[in-house]
Amino acid sequence: MNIIYRDRNLIVVEKPPGMASQQERGLDMDAVSWIRIHLHTDYVGVVHRLDKPVGGVMVYALDPQSAARLSEQVRARQVSKTYEAAVYGQPAQSGGTLEDMLLEDRRSNVTKVAAAGTPKARRAVLSYETEAVLRREEQCWTLLRIHLLTGRRHQIRVQLAHAGFGIAGDRKYSPEAPLLPGYRGLALYASELEFAHPVSGERMKFSARPEFADIFRRDGGPGEA
Repeated sequence: MNIIYRDRNLIVVEKPPGMASQQERGLDMDAVSWIRIHLHTDYVGVVHRLDKPVGGVMVYALDPQSAARLSEQVRARQVSKTYEAAVYGQPAQSGGTLEDMLLEDRRSNVTKVAAAGTPKARRAVLSYETEAVLRREEQCWTLLRIHLLTGRRHQIRVQLAHAGFGIAGDRKYSPEAPLLPGYRGLALYASELEFAHPVSGERMKFSARPEFADIFRRDGGPGEA
């Protein structure tokens, strides 16, 4: 795991795909345990999460006060999160907004789009823009830049699948979407994270680029309107 930034209050890392954000059952290494071992510390505060198959930029607190302040930013939607995803197909517009009502089933760990007025369903909103398009014979994949305006479980994966543009490699929500050529994993990545430092208040922004984006740079073309 790559450390992007660290000070006495927090650490920003690039979590690899396939690693859990926090401790879970089993013997596989998770991000929290890795940080504890690497920094020789007992306290690592989890303030947000990424699905296990999703890689990208994450921040962890190194003291309880910082954890509380960062968690409050997350609840107040003061943390900006940007993702990149490779979807199968190409949206008709180069950018837009998706808004749905999502209903979580914690027992099955599945989220579904629900009708308006469904009990316990919550509003989910994201915006997207096209970065590049990759064509291979009669198939097409699009690299999207996605801005989360709400934070729901599996939100990006569910909303894109519902819109008809499943993420490549997403076996849970888009099993019919072909894999991106040259990449076998879930093609979704947390590429940017911006928040205020819990002590100084300074606005901080960190970024990383997913491996699958290089496939579009090498073999794809610019986005098309």
